[in-house]
Amino acid sequence: MAEGFALRCADARWNTRGRLRADVQALLDDELVAADTVSLGEAKDRRRFAEQIREQLNGRAPAGEEIEGRLLALLAKASADDADGADGRAPAEGDANRRVSQADQLVALATEALLFHDPAGDTDARVTVADHEETWPTRSKGFRRYLARTFYERHQKAPNAQAMQDALAVIEARAQFDGPCQSVYLRVVPDSVGGYYLDLGDPTWRAVHVTPFGWQVVGRPPVFFRRSPGMPPLPMPVGGRRLDELRTFVNVPDDGAWALIKAWLVAAIRDCGPYPVLVLNGEQGSAKTTLARMLRALVDPATPELRSDPRELRDLAIAARATWVVAFDNVSHLQPWLSDALCRLATGGGWATREMYADLDEILFEARRPVILNGITEFVARPDLLDRAIQVVLSEIEDDRRQDEEELWPAFEAARPRLLGALLDAAAGALAALPDVRLARKPRMADFARWAVAAERAEAATEPAPSDAAASPFLAAYAGIREEGWHQALEASAVGPALVELLEEALADGPWRGRAKDLLGRLNERADDQARRGKDWPKTPKGLSNELRRLVPALRGIGIVVTFGERGGHQGSRIITIRKRTNMPPDKGAAAPSAPSAPSAPEQDGTARADGAPGPADDSGPAADGHADGATRIADGADGPAATFSAAGDVQLITSPSELKSALPVLLAAPTVGLDCETTGLDPRRDQLRLVQLAVPDRTYVVDCFRLDSRALVPVIDGARRLVGHNLAFDLSFLAAAGLPVPDGG
Repeated sequence: MAEGFALRCADARWNTRGRLRADVQALLDDELVAADTVSLGEAKDRRRFAEQIREQLNGRAPAGEEIEGRLLALLAKASADDADGADGRAPAEGDANRRVSQADQLVALATEALLFHDPAGDTDARVTVADHEETWPTRSKGFRRYLARTFYERHQKAPNAQAMQDALAVIEARAQFDGPCQSVYLRVVPDSVGGYYLDLGDPTWRAVHVTPFGWQVVGRPPVFFRRSPGMPPLPMPVGGRRLDELRTFVNVPDDGAWALIKAWLVAAIRDCGPYPVLVLNGEQGSAKTTLARMLRALVDPATPELRSDPRELRDLAIAARATWVVAFDNVSHLQPWLSDALCRLATGGGWATREMYADLDEILFEARRPVILNGITEFVARPDLLDRAIQVVLSEIEDDRRQDEEELWPAFEAARPRLLGALLDAAAGALAALPDVRLARKPRMADFARWAVAAERAEAATEPAPSDAAASPFLAAYAGIREEGWHQALEASAVGPALVELLEEALADGPWRGRAKDLLGRLNERADDQARRGKDWPKTPKGLSNELRRLVPALRGIGIVVTFGERGGHQGSRIITIRKRTNMPPDKGAAAPSAPSAPSAPEQDGTARADGAPGPADDSGPAADGHADGATRIADGADGPAATFSAAGDVQLITSPSELKSALPVLLAAPTVGLDCETTGLDPRRDQLRLVQLAVPDRTYVVDCFRLDSRALVPVIDGARRLVGHNLAFDLSFLAAAGLPVPDGG
């Protein structure tokens, strides 16, 4: 602040347009340095005068924002002086000496706040209250109360209802047309450096800033939060604890279910999705509701804590706009529209509905939200929602293990600051570990899976190899529930059980090809009358085709591949091909490698040639020339003896860079290295390397490419003296697709 600087209003008057114009003088050490007539109610005029003063004083003036604030203070004072005795009615147009109305005074008060609009066109105001800032929609109760309170403090009287209504219309227009565009967020806000802010929801509007380097509570976050009614505060977090303390309060059946719940929690407190739908099933009395309430209390406490399932799309949109975590209690059945809407809410989607009392205006809403559903029955039936869901079945609670709520909830509330701190520790650790996490196989909701693995590593406080996403309790449990979801989707479908039974017989002799009409006929022959008369049983080939498309992911998961061909024939029917999947991926999240095959077929005497051709055990005889049986030799083109490898030699599994580093001297010193690859399929553009086997005399190294980045093999491929193998053209195509340098072989 510049010492001795002051602003003085020499004269103030209202023009015919109802705007207050004042002759403002700027003084420095009581000397006049600038003077001009300023329309105090116009932001552009105030800004122009502030720039004029700063240019005139050449650095000796206060900041432009401070000068504008002093001009606003002059406006408020002039309005207050002129309002004494006003009755709130607007005077006649053209009266230059008119009294200012209450509506104009309220508009002048609003100019002290930052008025802006969001990308959807909704208008907001950021106001200063005591020592903090708050953000309210201009039509909200919060902003109306702020205006009424400030007006009373300035004028010692209450504004009338009509003045407030008239002022809000002008304020809203100014925010829309004169204010900047600024996004407003609920509960979590991304920052610009890879972290995010979590709104604590307390009266002073504090937030937690979460970054890869940790987290801290900030008093005036530089972001814009929106709050809704019924939003209790989160506790002040306490760091340095473990999230496993939560398990003492909840009924979780096993370690796999606990890994899934922790993964959902850490994802729910993140600023970006997708967010899986947490589905809690279990018999009555299994503490489903208690678990849902506790999870919500750690991320997004709200009143009411849990809601009944919505009856229409508008109800779901309102719930998602008002709360960060959308939680529905005691769900018994999901209508198809609600199942589809929850899918959009998990991965991101929007709704549009007509605004009340308007013919042309729409209300637009777009969001991603964490969701909790609980119920007794397995109410999730559609495959697309099952693919986005984490289902946990809670076990029965024995009578001697039950806790009284009057003991349980006070203990939980005492632990809540520690649990929130542990959750923030996990989120910060996940932000730090995420860039190094690569999944060998990416499931549905792959971004969520990467985040969960990153949080798992951070909690374990280890630094594994960047691609070591195997041996993960979360991935193993996640693969298990996905497999269970496939069976659940098939069982819930009207045609699913009959279809699986039919295909098990029909595919025994090879793929099945035909039209939807043919398949429907076969199913009708197999099903009983009660099933065929059911409302969900397809009555037409088109109905069966639609149901089959919904079941394609579940069928693929159990090993049945459905392909819809092009239309053709006289009637333009589409030919459907159904076959068994030949390259089933490793289940349980590739937690363990499959058993490796030998680099080459052993002979009766226990030895084999590196190129796969039979040969004597004394390694005499020429090497294969690459033409006789499909073998390829990669070397310098000279003939030489082929190495022999003992099938009974040591086999070492390599899953980390350190293990590969210790094997490098042996591999690079060997005159010949046998190479063989195991893959998840036959197409290098779509399928992946599973195992790479490198054989030298008396030892075979098996590299698990789901646990070690295959690009770590570059020194071997580049430095080996000679690589030999069988059908190497196939293996080399996968090596090249994985980013490895392919040698120029003979």
